[in-house]
Amino acid sequence: MWKDTTLGEYYDVRDGTHDSPQYVEDGYPLVTSKNLKNGKIDLSKIKYISEKDYQHINKRSGVDVGDVLMAMIGTIGNPVEIIEPPKFAIKNVALFKTNTQQSPAYLRYFLSHPDTVSKMMSDAKGTTQKFVGLGYLRNFPISVPPLAEQQRIVAKLDAAFAEIDNEIRLCKQNIDNSNTLFNSQLDYIFNNKNLSKSKEWIKSLLKDLCNNFKADIVDGPFGSNLKKSDYIDRGTEVLKIQNIKPFYINNKKMSFVSKKKYHELKRHSFASGDIIMTKLGEPLGVSAIVEDLKKGLIVADLVRIRAAKINTKFLCYQLNSPSINRYINSQQTGSGRKRIRLSVARELPIAHPSMEVQHEIVKSLDKIKNDIESLSNIYNLKLNNLESLKSSILNQNLCENIKGNAA
Repeated sequence: MWKDTTLGEYYDVRDGTHDSPQYVEDGYPLVTSKNLKNGKIDLSKIKYISEKDYQHINKRSGVDVGDVLMAMIGTIGNPVEIIEPPKFAIKNVALFKTNTQQSPAYLRYFLSHPDTVSKMMSDAKGTTQKFVGLGYLRNFPISVPPLAEQQRIVAKLDAAFAEIDNEIRLCKQNIDNSNTLFNSQLDYIFNNKNLSKSKEWIKSLLKDLCNNFKADIVDGPFGSNLKKSDYIDRGTEVLKIQNIKPFYINNKKMSFVSKKKYHELKRHSFASGDIIMTKLGEPLGVSAIVEDLKKGLIVADLVRIRAAKINTKFLCYQLNSPSINRYINSQQTGSGRKRIRLSVARELPIAHPSMEVQHEIVKSLDKIKNDIESLSNIYNLKLNNLESLKSSILNQNLCENIKGNAA
């Protein structure tokens, strides 16, 4: 017999600390909503707290095997079932504690259901960052069957999802293999060991391939000259690190400044046909040609390259090659995020044959790149279809059971 109830009536619903404990270099991980990803806890970017704070938080919000965690701030959802003994504390994370008569996996599937996530997101409060409160979660409706039926539904979903996840894994592997193949081709063409044996290739510093390197290879303005308060909703585009991908500019989530600000900082501007390269972050030296934008500004962590004495596409391929990547990373400085100085970019060792040969190499690489992109598009479409299939199966096996048995 199915039971209409609420999350708070059926489960012990809590949340993590709302305080901001002092962080330490070495201690216990403090898991937040950002660390819940793809059904797992991602500790790659984590902050640590002292044992004292860890013990204090876990008096009220201690996590045990069999519990389910859920992000309640930002991207709401992403439930994680705790399978192994945890050694962390939680902050601003929903905590659902289950007992022996409740299947944590059933709850995880329920919290993952598109209808559940959609309703929570639409009911969420906040303008800049959405959130749902503990009271809201405790009053959230749920229909649950007896334990045996919960386990039957979970077993059916687990079996279906295992097959789909395997297909997803294969698709992602094929995409990675395609990218690895392309990088191998770039390495073969631009590898210094191979080029040292060739008499047809010349080595130049990047600055020597420009008409006026001080004006043609520039980085963005100091932070004090381009502040957050300078950004407006519409205007002249500003490129940031997140916009620069290998070989292309990601135009999503663009920032803008006024025409006046653009003219004030015109020395740090870009135009269509320029190359933009990252000089901060990991990996360093990611480069792309501006194609869909007419003009704009770059931030301090980017470099604009305008080299008139070399084929622009040929240069962009070389800048993204493993050979140049290895060189750039050998020149990095900084104890935190990796970075290079503008002088390193200006003095990059660039190998180049005649313009005619450059053109032929670009033509060959364009074809390989286009073929790989077409293949990746096919696999990405399949990935989207597989994710949609998961939602459909979840809807059929969970939602229809709820509707049919709760009646």
